[in-house]
Amino acid sequence: MNVWDDHPVLRLLGGGLVLVVSLFLAALLAWQLARDLAIWVLGRAVEAEVVDLWVEQVGAQDEGELDFQYYMTYRFATSGGETITETTTLSVAEWAGGYEEGGRVGVVYFPPYPAHNRLDDSRFVPALACSYVPAILVAVALVVAGWQLFRPAIQEPGGEWEVEDEKERENAKRI
Repeated sequence: MNVWDDHPVLRLLGGGLVLVVSLFLAALLAWQLARDLAIWVLGRAVEAEVVDLWVEQVGAQDEGELDFQYYMTYRFATSGGETITETTTLSVAEWAGGYEEGGRVGVVYFPPYPAHNRLDDSRFVPALACSYVPAILVAVALVVAGWQLFRPAIQEPGGEWEVEDEKERENAKRI
């Protein structure tokens, strides 16, 4: 015997918790994948002008954790003539890559909603797309595990779903 069989309330709560958390994480994953696919599949590449570059200190020097955050503001025009200005963070490698104010940088935007844009990362798309595979597998495994814990807790010992009256019980048997 295990603790799940001895305490059906724990199985109900544990399975329900795993199911709710896994469905929430799966929804977040689907949202991010949809945003990325919009750029990868339907995105339009344009050249943007680098408007501003700056660095901000994010760590305290007296605490020994001196760190910096690198920023870039760029501006581009959509095919419809709309001008979009966006600020993004840069990694140290990107910062050292030689961006300069007034220079040009590749940007990809989603034509129906140009505010959804980012620096052109098309050379990394295969690696980024592959990174979703393990995340999707984990999300599916968590949903299945949560359901496997939760489902027996809401069934009667005989395997039938609990029903309120005899008429509903007869309908459940026919299904």
